[in-house]
Amino acid sequence: MKKLLLTLTLLISAVSFGQTEEDINDLYKIAMENFGKQKYEEAIEDLSKIIELDSKHPELYVAYEFRGESLAQLGYYNKAILDYTKSIEIDHPNISITYYYRGLCYSKIGDWNSFCADSKKSIELGVQVNGAKDSELEKTIKNYIDEYCN
Repeated sequence: MKKLLLTLTLLISAVSFGQTEEDINDLYKIAMENFGKQKYEEAIEDLSKIIELDSKHPELYVAYEFRGESLAQLGYYNKAILDYTKSIEIDHPNISITYYYRGLCYSKIGDWNSFCADSKKSIELGVQVNGAKDSELEKTIKNYIDEYCN
């Protein structure tokens, strides 16, 4: 998670809508501070600005993923699913974990077929966090699949 946060702050792109790279970098920093302090509404607001200002950045998946997580923490599972889906549409190194997070949101709204599909996709892709295999999380997901998907 720390590496992902560091990556987020380092992956700021060119000027958009009159904003400088420094302005966008500041927004990322503020968003991550708010997320880390569990100030999810503020993080959502900041991440939404980033998405609007920097919609062409190849690492935009991070903003969608953290906004999705913030929405999920507040119980807005359908909105979180939309953000996780946007993140998945931007092929990225943490995509297996994004499928897992989206699957958890599907479970919260009772969509067990989608939960199972995303959980299985996460396993198929190889459960990785920041480029490293996460065997414990993989076991957890497999246990969920055994319990809810058979």
